[in-house]
Amino acid sequence: MQPRDQFWVRLLLWGGILLPVVDLTLIAIFAAQHPDYSHIRHLMSELGERGRPWAGWVNLWFSAGSLLLVGFGLAMAASLPRSGSSLAGVSLFMMWAMLGVVCGFFPCDPGCRGETFTGWMHLALGEIGAFSILPVPALIWLAVRHDPRWRGFGWLTWPVQILVVLLSLALAAAAYEAYVADQSLRELAGLFQRLCWGVYYVWIAALGIKLLQIRRSTAAKC
Repeated sequence: MQPRDQFWVRLLLWGGILLPVVDLTLIAIFAAQHPDYSHIRHLMSELGERGRPWAGWVNLWFSAGSLLLVGFGLAMAASLPRSGSSLAGVSLFMMWAMLGVVCGFFPCDPGCRGETFTGWMHLALGEIGAFSILPVPALIWLAVRHDPRWRGFGWLTWPVQILVVLLSLALAAAAYEAYVADQSLRELAGLFQRLCWGVYYVWIAALGIKLLQIRRSTAAKC
């Protein structure tokens, strides 16, 4: 790989590593503009729902942040060993990231209930994306498990995989309750979503750092 290509791959990896800090900071800033907004109850998409001030900027950031994840996915494809597992994992990751880009163009309805076409599209794209990313940590681990440079990465991957499955189920149940009634689980929807994203972000940052370390050690041997 040429030095220029190496630079762009490292830059895209850093984009994924730093994204969690930027995203959490901006979400906190946007949420602070709404006294009625609760990080425990409300989904992050509700900051971009129709009628809220700054909604346009929120949705713009959702698309821009997902573009950084698309770039991270390209860097993953350039850095991971070639195998069926890595191809499947990277493809699903890219699908999740690209759906996030598109999702920013379809703001959710108040309460994220999907009462209009735009709101319904937001929910549908989000659900497809959530399903796509779900097996990615395990698939990436399967692709690197025989490489001694990745020894110990499974100790992070499998807790992450189990947590995102459990949190995704809890979030899906909370979203379903939004259509039934204001039941207790719906009151925790925002918390479940943030925990789920937080777990994914930890894994993405750890993966990015590991890939940078491997690329650095490989370059030093050349």
